[in-house]
Amino acid sequence: MPNLAQQHTSDVTTGDGSGDRAWVVLLVGGILTVLFGAFVLTFRHASLYALTYFYGAWAILVGVVHLIDAATTKQSRWPSELVGTLAIGAGIAAIGWPHITLYVVATLLGWLLLVRGLIEIVAAFLNFGTEETWWVGLLKGLVLLILAVWALRHPGHTLTVLIVVLGISSILSGIFEIADAALLRGAARRERISSQARTA
Repeated sequence: MPNLAQQHTSDVTTGDGSGDRAWVVLLVGGILTVLFGAFVLTFRHASLYALTYFYGAWAILVGVVHLIDAATTKQSRWPSELVGTLAIGAGIAAIGWPHITLYVVATLLGWLLLVRGLIEIVAAFLNFGTEETWWVGLLKGLVLLILAVWALRHPGHTLTVLIVVLGISSILSGIFEIADAALLRGAARRERISSQARTA
């Protein structure tokens, strides 16, 4: 998602408590995403149906976390709303597709990773010079972009390879979200200490 630690930093400085809520959302979302990715990588019965449902569940999870993000920030909400809506739509379409093919799953996975990566990179550059954590979003965006291009340029992937891509992208996204949560929690704590010092 667009770097939550960046999006909520201004909310933290306003003292309205949204930073405290945001880091918890990030942490829970990151842990769930990592666990999901680990489950996908350890799944031993690869099939088109398994991959389809894995992708659908992952896309819906990503979409829900993005929409929760949009609801908890007062800053630019449209990136999270856009990615959240697209992700949930892609997840539902994949699960509900009666005769989905491996090529379609690879295309849906690649395009969703591409959109997420591009938005992360754009958000990182917009926050350059104003947020000290801008590089986290840039790094995450580049990783997602590499995975997206790789998935889209090789439509003849086997089921096993696509499941590995899905699992790795989930784990990496979760790790970045957990890192964002730690950064945001630290910013909220520093702001509370600063506020207490000003009122003392």
